Amino acid sequence: MIYAWQQSAWQNLTAHWQNLHHAWLFLGKAHTGKNAFARHFAQALLCENPSDAHEACGTCPSCHLFLNGNHPDFYTLSPDTSESDNLSGSRKLAQIKIDAVRAILEPLNQSSVRGGRRVVLISPAESLNVQAANALLKILEEPPQSVVFLLIANSSD
Repeated sequence: MIYAWQQSAWQNLTAHWQNLHHAWLFLGKAHTGKNAFARHFAQALLCENPSDAHEACGTCPSCHLFLNGNHPDFYTLSPDTSESDNLSGSRKLAQIKIDAVRAILEPLNQSSVRGGRRVVLISPAESLNVQAANALLKILEEPPQSVVFLLIANSSD
């Protein structure tokens, strides 16, 4: 889904579709539609029959899998908020930990399940702890072929 205020950003992105980078940072205030924009982009990247305007068709097998939350080549990383943290009574900051990053990185070194791109969505990127950020940095410096990382952040720090 693209909101009206994101149309120009989408047009700028699609104007350079043939030269897409392997990593994208979507930066802005919280609750402004960055996640929706990144998911729209991810679906378009994974679509098997995109339109001439690089919009996802919504009908191919990849689009069906994506829309049902079951696409095998779409990975998401978000902060770990387990029940055990909440039961202890102490308030911990939600973080993306190194084990979650390692679990995502392992299949990225293998071939794609559907034969196309693989997309990793990390939201919010500032929730990566130091070890997780270092592990991610290593693969961002030397990315596997046909892997696109979409990082969403509310703060440039």
